[in-house]
Amino acid sequence: MKGVVTLGEVLIDFISIDDNMTFKKNPGGAPANVAAGVSRLGGKSGFIGKVGNDNLGRYLKGVLESFNVSTQNMIFTDEAHTGIVLVTLDENGERSFEFYVNPSADSLLREDDIKEEMFEGYRILHIGTISMINETSKKATLKAVKLAKEKGMYISFDPNLRLNLWESEERAKNTVFEVLDYVDILKVSDEEIRFITGRNDLKEAIKEFEKYGITLILVTLGKDGVLLNYKGRLEKVDGFPTKVVDTTGAGDAFVSGMLYSISSCQKGFEDIALDDIKYFAKIANVCGAFAVSKKGAMSALPTLDEVLEILKR
Repeated sequence: MKGVVTLGEVLIDFISIDDNMTFKKNPGGAPANVAAGVSRLGGKSGFIGKVGNDNLGRYLKGVLESFNVSTQNMIFTDEAHTGIVLVTLDENGERSFEFYVNPSADSLLREDDIKEEMFEGYRILHIGTISMINETSKKATLKAVKLAKEKGMYISFDPNLRLNLWESEERAKNTVFEVLDYVDILKVSDEEIRFITGRNDLKEAIKEFEKYGITLILVTLGKDGVLLNYKGRLEKVDGFPTKVVDTTGAGDAFVSGMLYSISSCQKGFEDIALDDIKYFAKIANVCGAFAVSKKGAMSALPTLDEVLEILKR
């Protein structure tokens, strides 16, 4: 089975456990969460990225390996420490972030760190925008995308915008549009797509992205599920109601469910039937709902058995 390789940041999330007075250490970083999620579901996954040659970096390597994520392309550096994010929660479990990443090791990934052999045995490369904030790691990310496309892989992209990390909103938007020509699978939240396109109507916003020839566009709607556009056909797939404890990593859990399903499918991506894509979206919705019912990101990822049990209800 060809799996999913993700590229970008792996960080430490310090997440509030009692009215933002006490914080617990959790592994995080969207691309790393997705890799862990795919493996947790039973798929093959790997991670490409840079961490500090420090205790936190070594801890994160061990965590990913405990999820059976390949870390052979995880690079250690003495130039900077592993990044830290302080995650505070409001009464609805919604998050606010404070980033201690100036610079952090993940932003120091370089073009010459990216090798062709990193992509052997994978079907999908998944990226976000955080690895493109710094010009050095942006060049590395774009090199990886181009190499993956040359090898016939599909590119999955979740912008996962954190605007407080960007020098301007305009630069964040422009970076998203720079990547879209390469993208086969795009996941955005309803808020993100409105911000990026400037369109309030979601159908109109999706049309803006259709111009780039993206095969599958996924607009997540929180508890309401997902609006998907597959080869120009628009469908809504309902979510699964659950008690929200912590929304950290919910989008990453959703992505991991989708990418696991696509990478495990015997058919080529473009040959998958719309009904199958809708079923994959159900799996992804369950993964997202499961994740918000528990604290943390990687610690809240479901197994395939747990997903199938919820689907039976």
